[in-house]
Order: sequence, then C-alpha cells, then structure tokens
Amino acid sequence: MKRTRHQFIRKNLLWLLILLLLPSFLLIPIEFTNMQTAQAKSALTKLEENKIRGVIEETAISIWWEKNPATSKSYHGIALDGKSTLLLHIYVANFATGDTLELTQKPKHGKLTGEFLSSNGIITVIQPTLTFTYTPEEYISSSAFKSQYEGIDTTQAIDKIIFTHIPFEASSENTEEEKPTRKEQKQEVQISLLRPPVMMVHGFTGDMATWSMLVDTLHAQNYDTHIGSYYALDHSVQAQTRQLKSNIQSKKEQYAQNNILLSKVDIVAHSMGGLMSRFYTNGAPYYSDDVRKLIMVGTPNHGCSWSDLQMGRMQSYFGDKHKIAEEQLYKNNPFLKNLNKNESYGMHLNSNIEYGNIYSYSPMPGFFSGDVVVSSASAHLNGVSTYRLVNHTHSSTFASLGTPITQSQKVFKKIQYWLTHSIRRTPLRNMHIHVSRAEGEVYVKRLNGITKHGIPETLIDIKKKPIQSMAVKSMDYIGTHHGKAMVSLYMNDIPWGYIHLDADTELRLGYVSPHCIEVKLLFGKARFTTFELNGNGHYSVEIKQNEGYWQNVIGLNTDYIVERCKDTLYVYSIKGDVMLNIDKNIDKISSQIVKSKNGLEVNGEGDIIGYTPHESSWWNDTFYEVKTNGWIKSYFSDLWSDTQYQFPLIWTYATNLLWNSITRRGSSVAYCHGANFPPDDIMKHKVGVASFGLAMLAFLFLSIAIAFRKGSVLLWIPITILLTFLWYTLSQYGITTFI
Repeated sequence: MKRTRHQFIRKNLLWLLILLLLPSFLLIPIEFTNMQTAQAKSALTKLEENKIRGVIEETAISIWWEKNPATSKSYHGIALDGKSTLLLHIYVANFATGDTLELTQKPKHGKLTGEFLSSNGIITVIQPTLTFTYTPEEYISSSAFKSQYEGIDTTQAIDKIIFTHIPFEASSENTEEEKPTRKEQKQEVQISLLRPPVMMVHGFTGDMATWSMLVDTLHAQNYDTHIGSYYALDHSVQAQTRQLKSNIQSKKEQYAQNNILLSKVDIVAHSMGGLMSRFYTNGAPYYSDDVRKLIMVGTPNHGCSWSDLQMGRMQSYFGDKHKIAEEQLYKNNPFLKNLNKNESYGMHLNSNIEYGNIYSYSPMPGFFSGDVVVSSASAHLNGVSTYRLVNHTHSSTFASLGTPITQSQKVFKKIQYWLTHSIRRTPLRNMHIHVSRAEGEVYVKRLNGITKHGIPETLIDIKKKPIQSMAVKSMDYIGTHHGKAMVSLYMNDIPWGYIHLDADTELRLGYVSPHCIEVKLLFGKARFTTFELNGNGHYSVEIKQNEGYWQNVIGLNTDYIVERCKDTLYVYSIKGDVMLNIDKNIDKISSQIVKSKNGLEVNGEGDIIGYTPHESSWWNDTFYEVKTNGWIKSYFSDLWSDTQYQFPLIWTYATNLLWNSITRRGSSVAYCHGANFPPDDIMKHKVGVASFGLAMLAFLFLSIAIAFRKGSVLLWIPITILLTFLWYTLSQYGITTFI
C-alpha cells in the first residue's frame, strides 16, 4: 500500500507542480499591467517635474519644400502640368511618446501622400524627419488664380497645408493645475500653383505676328506665353524642332530660376508648326517628355497637293524661307510618310500627350473643302479630338474669303477650353477602299509606279468569280475603258459608301478621311453615295474644265450624279442636297444648291440651266445594285481576311513574347525610337485579339465538355462567337469600346 502511494506521487508529480505554480502564472499579466501603469504614471510625473524645472523644451516643428537644384533654395511653386510633384519635409524636435501630429487642413488643390499619413489625417511620428509627396490637381478653377507671381508674367493660386502638434498630456486625466505648460502648435506651409506656359509656334513662312491676337487673348486671362521664330539652320522641319526644344528648355530654366517646378509645357501650333511639333514629340530622338498638350490649327497633317506645293515654292523663293521645309510638306514626301506611319493603329501619336485639332471645313459653305490652303481631309488626324469650322481661311492672306483661322474668336475659345480641360482621345476611324465589282476593262494607276512613259495601268482581273477585290488608297487613279466598276468604301470594316463608274471614266482619289472623301473627276460619269453614319460623311468632287477653271460639287450626306461631257457639266441629286460651286473667277464664285430629284447643267460659258435625266440613265443598271447579302458577305470576308494575318501576330506575342518579330502582312511594324512592342499596342489588332480569345475560349469549353462529359457546355461556343461579333460591330460605330 505504501509503495503504491509513492508510485502515485511520482507519476503525478508533474501535474502537482503545475497546480502549485498556476496561480503565479495567472498573476504575471496583472502584475505586468500594473507595472506598466506605474511606469507611465512615473514617466508623466517625471515629465511634469522636468517641465517645471525647465529641463524639457517645447516641441519644435520645421516644414520645408523640396530643394531646387538650380538655386539651392526650396521650391516656391509648382506648375499644374500633370507630371510635376513636390516633396514636403517635416522635422519634429523634442517629440514625446504619446504626442500626435495631425493634418488639420488638407490641401485644397492637391493631394498629400506618405507612408506615415493615415486616412483620418493622423501622422505617426516614428522618426524626427518625415517626408510626404504633394501632387497638385491638373485643373483648378480660373477664379483661384488671383495674385501675380513675381518674376513671371502670370498669376498664381495658393494652396495651404496646416499641421497641428497635440502633446499627449493635453488629453490626460490631470486637472488643469496639474497639467504641464506644453500647448498645441499649428504650423502652416504654402505653395504657389501656376498654369503651364503656352508655346506659340507659327507655320510655313510665318512669323511671330501669326499668333499676336491669341497672345493678347491669353494674356488677358493671365497665361504665360512664348512666341518663337522658327527659321533655324537649314530651315527644314527637323531643324525647327531643335529650335522648339531650345525654346522649351529656356522656358523651363526661367521657371527654375524663379523656384517653380515645371516639367511640361503646352503647344499651340499653326500649319507647318503642327507637323514640327508632332515630329518633336513623336519622332525626334532628343524629345524630353516635356509637352503636355499639342493643339494644332490648320495643320496639313497629310501634306499639301501639287498645286499648293508650287505656291509654297514661290513663297519660299521670294521670302527666302523654309526652302527645304516646303518640299517636306508635299503629300508624297518621305518625311510625311514616316510621320503618319501606322496611323491606323494610333502609332502616329505620343500616348503621353493630349492632342487637339482645329481646321476649317470650308471658307465658304461647301467650297474648297478646306481653308483654301489646307484640305480638311488632309488636316484630319486619326484618333485626335477635332473641332471643325466653316467660313474660315488659312491665314490673313485670304481674309476676303473668310475669317482667318489664326484670328478667330471661335478658335481662341476652343483653345482656352482645351488648355483648362482634359482632351480625350477619339476612337480610331480607319478608311478602306476597294474596287469590289468590275465588268469589262477596269484599271488602277498609282503615282509610285510612274515611268518615263507615264503612269502604268494595272487591270482588274475580272475572270475570277467573284472578281479579285483590289485595294486602292489616297492619290490612286481608278478608271474604266469599255467597262464599268463599283468602288466600295469602309470605315472600320463598316460600309461608308460607294462610287459607281460608267464606261470611259477616270477619277483620282484625293485625301481620305471619315468626314470627307476628295475626288477629282477627270472625265466621264460617276455616282457618289454615302451612308448616313452619324450624319458626317460626304464627297467633295472637283472637275477641271478645259479653260483651266475648276468646278466643285459637294454632297451633303447624300447620293448624287456628276457627269462631264466635253465642256458641259451635269449634276443631279438622287437624294438630299448637293452644292455646286463654279470658280471661273475667284472674286466671283457662283454657288447653287441642288435639291433632291433635281439637276443642273453648266455649259462652257458658265451658264446654269435646269437638267432632268432620262429614266433609263446608266446608274439604273442592275450591275450597280447594292444587295444586303453582298454587304454581309463582304463584311465577313474582310473580317476573315484581317483575322488571317493578325492571328499570327497575337500567337507570336502569346507564345514567344518576341515583340520585335511581330509583323503585319510580312513587313516589320516600326515603332517610336525602336522601342519594344508594348502590350497595349497588340490590343489594337482587334480582330486578331478577338479571334485569339475565341480560340482560347473554344478550347476551354471543349476541355470542360470532355472532362465532365457534358455536351451542353459546347453551346457556349456559338453564343460567345455571336456576342463577340456583336460587340466588335458596335465598336466600329463608336457605340462601345472593343478593347
């Protein structure tokens, strides 16, 4: 029995020890808490005692902005250029445990961020020096710019930030008599906010007076402007961009000397100045990412015609200015071709710049389809927000025909609005033109194939059923001998309109844009039809008479016939209004409106009489009938064609990540500065991405169906295809965004 009791004690000794020590373990946290409380009270008592003895000093807060390397002083201001930010430094001396630092007044026109700043404005002080980043808003109300900034001819807005130091003993349970004398402190810091300067760039053979009226308008709104003179070195466009860079750098240095952080400027450019600015921001290897907005006014983005080139050569010769640049403005010059390369994919634009484009639709309603010098279709730039005007001319030289575009209050108001608001990109709208139907002898001529015997004709192969569709583009000739043809036009794979050619007809395509297709009817008969896509598509048809003067026919979203038979011109409207302009003498321009189901005849002397065609006219031939099934077939045919050459691009991207090996129809795609192919650019191949996505989804659904033996899963494949096609089609009209 005794042995049994000893054995029981030995076996349970461990448990007995635990039971004996358990009360002590339970008392440790309580004792530790009491110890902490005692230490805190002791620390507070000691702090109060030291305060009474004058040992502990008041907490000192010092605040300063980031140093300016140009002057070794703190920055006083920052430009609202969408890029510049400033560091704010705070030094806290004699900061006691338990003190708090609060952001009691947040910046009104910006945002303060930092790892020590919480969402409720409480700042955790764990080290003497704290650093925050101040990011100003890009756009603030004009009424905020009230006072003049000394040293720069512009006004400033002021942003204030207030920090408050609250000592921990101020909120303790001590009575007022027992509390130490440390009090709350407020520290305020200010920063000046300035709008970015506006660089004014003149155009071909222009001067500093080009923008004088706009400068006066902007000065009245307290903008800082810079007017440059661009006749540097050899007077080429590239040479002028170096001058532009130099002017921008000088402006940035001026701001730095006045302790203002400026990273980007805005540019307003007229005519050739827009091309110069485009090359600087998206082609020049010395570009410094220092442009926020580029607003072009009357810029020939796709060049000038041969006749305008001759006029430019005369101006350059007599003025001894821009002798190289005037050749670069011609539409077929390599400079312009490189500048607009890959425009259909948006690669002609810098993704970090906001673009605005202002140009005249015509100096007189319906006439010239431009501003006398620059065609509206040439000025149009794909993917850029556009403001189109009527009754405006290119410069003061043509003031008798309309308001000069550089002196227009409408233009000035739009520029001011774009300077103070974000300029959104517009969807890319790509035009495609095909000879889609032919009978007999139909040909295409291209300027780049010119020989000593003239421009050779490339016959359309009509033996194939259906015929071999031939793509044509701006400046191509399309003609018929003993035959007839139909030319189909598409915008983003959606039918835009068509042109019907009768026998013995030749026309030449001019500049092409979603708003206007320019055509020169050299001889014969043609019908011009546009579909009412948002009410903005039409043709401008020019007819040259034997005497040397021109006639111009503008269709206002309509369907009409133009026939040139020797010295007589016939115009007939099948649907809608047509405007006929006769330029026999530029001082006496005759304009006539042709109503629906009406026609006009203009004889060799310029007399205008009524005209009614026969019911059995050539355009009623069944050959020209447009069938809905044909459009649907053409739509899916183009879709399949695009898919065939885009799918390998996406496959290469997805499997090998070989950006530079990605090609379009076998030719390398060039990108700015030879940079790698960025992921967002591959998304511009919409059809390829859609096809690749569909293929991956189909493979996924097939795998699921096989794995789970559920055939119903396969129904999602046709549903996905239909939804994707619907989405894609709506995106072409701009109703939805595809990617």
